[in-house]
Amino acid sequence: MSSTAFVPFSEPPYILGLPSPYYKETHRKWQKACREFVSKNLLENALEWDVNGTLPEHVFETFGKANMLIPTLPAPLPVEWLKKLGIHDILGVVKVEEWDYIHTMIYADEMMRSGLAGPSGSLTTGMSFGVPPILKFGNKQLQERFLPELLTAKKRACIAITEPEAGSDVANITTTAKKTPDGKHYIINGTKKWITNGIWADYSAMAVRTGGPGAAGLSMVVVPLKGYPGVNMRRLKVGGQLSAGTTFIELDDVKVPVENLIGEEGMGMKYIMTNFNHERLTIAIGATRQARVALAAAMEYVLKREAFGKPLIDQPVVRHRLAKAGALLESQWAWVEQFVYQMTQLPKATADIELGGLTAMVKAQSGIVLNECAQTAQLLFGGNGYTLSGQGQLVEHITREVPGVRIPGGSEDVMLDLGIRQLVKNFKAKTKAMERPQGSSKLKWSKDDDQGAESTNSSANATRKIASRDALDGVQSLNSASSRASHEAESRRDEHVPHSIYQSHGQRLNSTASLSEMQRRLSITSQINSLPMPPFLPLSTEPQAPFFGSLPHKPASGELPRFIKPLPAKIGPDEIAYLQKKGALSVPRGTLRSEMLRAYVEFVHPYMPLLDLHDFLTMVDGRDPTKGKVSLILFQAVMFAGSAFVDMEHLRAAGYATRKEARKDFFQKTRILYDFDYESDRVSLVQALLLLTYYYETPDDQKDTWHWMGVATSVAHTIGLHRNPDNTNLDPKRVKLWKRIWWSTYMRDRLIALGMRRPTRIKTEDYDVPMLTLDDFEIAPLPDNITCLPADCRLARDVDAQRHLAIMCIEKARLCLCISHVLSKQYCVLNNNHGLQNDRTTMMLLPKKLDPETSEVKACDEQLQKWVSELPEEAKYTDKPTGIPAIDLARSLLHMVFFTTLSALHRPQVLPNSQGGPASVPAKNNVESELLDVSRRNVRRAASAITSIAQRLDQGGLVRYLPTTGVTVLLPAIIIHLLDIKAPEEETRRSSLRGFCQCMAVMGKLRDLYAAADYSVAFLEAAIRKAGIHVAPVATQASPMDKPAPATSVDDLVDAGRRLDFVNGATVSTTSMSTAQTIRPTTLTPPPDHGTTNMHALEKQHNEPNVTDEEVARRLETFLASTPPDSDHEHMSSITISQESPIITATADAMSHHHSANVSNFNKWSSYDLNSYSTINHHQDNEMLFSSLPLNNEFDDGDFDQLLNLDVVGETFNFDDVALDAEHGNGSAGVNMGLGDVDWLGTGNDLSVEA
Repeated sequence: MSSTAFVPFSEPPYILGLPSPYYKETHRKWQKACREFVSKNLLENALEWDVNGTLPEHVFETFGKANMLIPTLPAPLPVEWLKKLGIHDILGVVKVEEWDYIHTMIYADEMMRSGLAGPSGSLTTGMSFGVPPILKFGNKQLQERFLPELLTAKKRACIAITEPEAGSDVANITTTAKKTPDGKHYIINGTKKWITNGIWADYSAMAVRTGGPGAAGLSMVVVPLKGYPGVNMRRLKVGGQLSAGTTFIELDDVKVPVENLIGEEGMGMKYIMTNFNHERLTIAIGATRQARVALAAAMEYVLKREAFGKPLIDQPVVRHRLAKAGALLESQWAWVEQFVYQMTQLPKATADIELGGLTAMVKAQSGIVLNECAQTAQLLFGGNGYTLSGQGQLVEHITREVPGVRIPGGSEDVMLDLGIRQLVKNFKAKTKAMERPQGSSKLKWSKDDDQGAESTNSSANATRKIASRDALDGVQSLNSASSRASHEAESRRDEHVPHSIYQSHGQRLNSTASLSEMQRRLSITSQINSLPMPPFLPLSTEPQAPFFGSLPHKPASGELPRFIKPLPAKIGPDEIAYLQKKGALSVPRGTLRSEMLRAYVEFVHPYMPLLDLHDFLTMVDGRDPTKGKVSLILFQAVMFAGSAFVDMEHLRAAGYATRKEARKDFFQKTRILYDFDYESDRVSLVQALLLLTYYYETPDDQKDTWHWMGVATSVAHTIGLHRNPDNTNLDPKRVKLWKRIWWSTYMRDRLIALGMRRPTRIKTEDYDVPMLTLDDFEIAPLPDNITCLPADCRLARDVDAQRHLAIMCIEKARLCLCISHVLSKQYCVLNNNHGLQNDRTTMMLLPKKLDPETSEVKACDEQLQKWVSELPEEAKYTDKPTGIPAIDLARSLLHMVFFTTLSALHRPQVLPNSQGGPASVPAKNNVESELLDVSRRNVRRAASAITSIAQRLDQGGLVRYLPTTGVTVLLPAIIIHLLDIKAPEEETRRSSLRGFCQCMAVMGKLRDLYAAADYSVAFLEAAIRKAGIHVAPVATQASPMDKPAPATSVDDLVDAGRRLDFVNGATVSTTSMSTAQTIRPTTLTPPPDHGTTNMHALEKQHNEPNVTDEEVARRLETFLASTPPDSDHEHMSSITISQESPIITATADAMSHHHSANVSNFNKWSSYDLNSYSTINHHQDNEMLFSSLPLNNEFDDGDFDQLLNLDVVGETFNFDDVALDAEHGNGSAGVNMGLGDVDWLGTGNDLSVEA
């Protein structure tokens, strides 16, 4: 017995000196030597290294030189190889030929004494799991090339099996290894995820697909990693095992010699599974030590921690918890010891069969025990156990690592199920062969019964996939299982499995064959219960119809158009029936298809040149079979994109009442195909996902534009689209396509970030694709023999027009680089309302004020000005139409995006200061004052230019062809006009109201296309209510003594504009928030799809004659009470404001002159020529307007910018017309809500709508 006092549960019984039959003298010597080495070289700094995420390289070198990584190999050790390398013993204590699994158990236990899996895993995982396939199955030449450096730790290895899509479903991995024509090399393409040690590994034993589908097509190849051409690796952020180097690996045309093949082709599954017992056992040993460390820490803590005047250990409830956890812990260790001893006594082949199920159960139980001990420790530590530092830090860390035990190597539930199935299988195999005497108490198996059961399942078993069941039943079943075909879809799990993989089994739960098999396995004999089982019960053996039994069966191949790729084999009959029911397998035909293709070619492709358009249209036309076939998900996405711009008459003919209904239907078709993992071609998937980013339904939609952008970006990264394709062996045509797809991804990412104020998905340092050039575009006339596109589609055959659009696409890409610069300098990511119960989006970009002395605004502004000055002639703005709508629209939108970017750059500079002080606080110095003046002017100039361009588009009938980016660029201008209506100057109010009405005319037409426009109008209503804009009653309807009433809707302002002749004619309401709302004749824009509205519901229109400027000024002063009663600027309302006023004119001139002198330095870098844009007489030079706005603004900090974020506006502004006023105590007599000098530009989430 040991005389040392150990904290209870801190050490296994044999170390405490208790007798044990398992440990010999060699084992006890090894334990002492191992503990001394590990304590000196790992234990003391393990927590620090794990928190920092990396073990120093010298630690690996120390273990390698001492041969202390060899013990992690499966026992017995490769004695021949070790002695060949001069390794005869480990630490001078154990000879390599005497090594057994009890030595391995002691090593695994001691390596985990820190309680952390990361440091140990960082050192041992590569040797434990990456080297054995080479040792056991590699030919002599392969071993000679790699083993000397790997076994002596001069090089590092890992095992690479898991993938993002396949997850734990090994049989369905998609990383391919195709031989070159000369048969000398494999070309490997694909991705690997959750690869432990990958970031540091020189080589990987990698699972690849060299053959057909299923397990029979899998092989293992040694693939070089670090610095190898075509291999890109990055660390993954995981919750536990922080220092283990969990890695994401991308393989892009990686060329390796065929001599790197491990063993034979098609035997990969067998090689993977052979190491399962070793892997699961070492996980169980380490997890048991982690549980011991956690529980011992808790025991030590409660012995000294006092509460309520006595140590915690004196509390019965504490002792009860410790006893429960301790009993589990010691029982688990006893089981581990017994199990390891059994492995030392059995030949490996026998152990694999006899102990396979028990290994799975030991591993699963270790996770259960660790979870119980870690939770017990954390509860007893209280708040300290939930803290990342202090005395509970280690317990908190261990608790976080519990999933890292319960998932890798086979998740807990799968292991428990596997253990029982393996035990039952072994039992049945043994008893089946035994003859039992009559009357024996033991079960007698009937050969006829067994054959009957087998015949029931024979047809199903012929097509069953290796997947989970038989693949995990044991190594002995591999040879027969690996030959089975794989054609059924499987459920995929996205689990962190860094070491080894288990097979999926969930797909059988809906299968008649699997239910029969389950019944056969769980029933001892069919004679035990002679009662038939109802067919609806889970274990029924009666034939069952598919889940969607009433739906059509799998369609014949001819039901899909001939140009569409056939249905994937993994899509089963039930899935096909469901997809048919949802319409996902039906595509437009005839005229509708042609017109939607035309719409795509003319109004989508120019902004996002994702396709090789000629090849795509040739495939759709179906005349050249050598071009291949079109992906269904991509074609549906193209139809969705085109549905926004096709003539409404074609949609009505197809049964759609509104355009929004059609867009939603085509979006849903594409989305459901994605949800079913229909498409395996990731290039087609990226193309389709990027088109889905054009859909926005509701602000609280979890899968919104930003979501689809994130998915598209992630898939693009997995196939290497972010890497320079010129460095690959892709053919030139594919290089050009990949560049266009990548820059389309980049542009979409930047525009979405600009519009939605969300962080960008693509980081500047993460890609190296060169900028687009004209050579990257497909500029050529479409062949006349392609008939799927209407013959009058001019753009498809006009080479000069294609060149113009390509140039503008290039300039948009260059502008997006500027957008990236602006967002990174002027906006920061803030997790708003972090930690609150909130189902709305909280991750936003917030504006930040920069120090004027750093000139970062100047640098961004100069970059934008340089972009303008370097524009080629084809991309410069002109108001002269070209006669080609696509060109006019693309040029206009390009410049609207530019001015939106300019506004986004300068808005933060006119925000209240960072300390939340009022906007009226004087600038600190002349530089800051000058920057403030320039930024104010540019924000308003940008609004004027956007309005002018939008008006010209409206006049040209091109608004209906604007993409969703049109909402992005309009909304900031509308808000600025809206807030300038509060200015005290009559001219400012008049021009702002005109600009507001013009923008709302465009926004109203966009409501026919996009839900984002609907929600924009909805919260503009809220903005108007909160802004406190007052509209006087019409003189003919009210007495002169009537006070102005607050404007509560867009209609109120548009009505005022109509009466001032800013809007010609009468239209219907823009605010269709209620279907019961009466359509009024005094509004600006129609509700969505007004063409379907009953026109008899319109009231008689009111026509008013044109009026003079003097009359306009008089009416404006009457209709718009710019200063509410009792405000600081109420006295200004008594001034007669007119353009002819010499006092105002002189003052404005003086202010303008004074301003010019002050900002001369900044004018050099902020001198955009707006003459070609502006058609409205806006307040571009009268800077007095800013300094004279009222200061008692009722907008809270952040309100203004939240107005433009559809995700948060519902929280900031109440959409109920009455509720908001009641909430703030505002009555009908008017609200004192003047807008401050610059408060109207807000401090919160910046201008945000769907891009």
